[in-house]
Amino acid sequence: MALAAGLFGVGLGGCAALPSGTASNGVLESASTSFSVPQSTAPSPLPAAITAPQPEAIASASQDHAPPAPPPNLASLPDPVVTSIPKSPRGNRPYVVWGKRYTVLDSAEGYDSTGTASWYGTKFNGRETSSGEVYDMFDLTAAHRSLPLPSFVRVTNLDNGKSTVVRVNDRGPFHPQRIIDLS
Repeated sequence: MALAAGLFGVGLGGCAALPSGTASNGVLESASTSFSVPQSTAPSPLPAAITAPQPEAIASASQDHAPPAPPPNLASLPDPVVTSIPKSPRGNRPYVVWGKRYTVLDSAEGYDSTGTASWYGTKFNGRETSSGEVYDMFDLTAAHRSLPLPSFVRVTNLDNGKSTVVRVNDRGPFHPQRIIDLS
């Protein structure tokens, strides 16, 4: 999904198991992203908060840039197949970033939100995500502060109605005005 100018409004809604290709339950306003997350079967331990490694830098639209030549098929990538995947052994415990404590949800079921999304691309490409995967800016993935890792969400740009499914595999964004980072 191509994103213009780095930031756009998003709404995250109707989280539940979402078969690939179906629309989300959320009705969102302004440019938005809606998503659904299948519930995993693994328990979610909630031990005392750990201090997450602090981000070296948080990319903004003015700090990051598009790749010199995106793959020609980028706009036609198929949605990831939504399946029930066990929770990642990493990234699902409470954590602290910049002195703020974040708690991870046991499930994304029923989660609904509307707000601004950002693109995190070249600056973080090739770095390890919170789940331990290596970030690929051309995969359909996302970062969220509190959804379980992994989660699948349908993201809809409310300005143009286009949507896709992404897999949440990282933590962020840590800017209060943004609700999700998209690859």
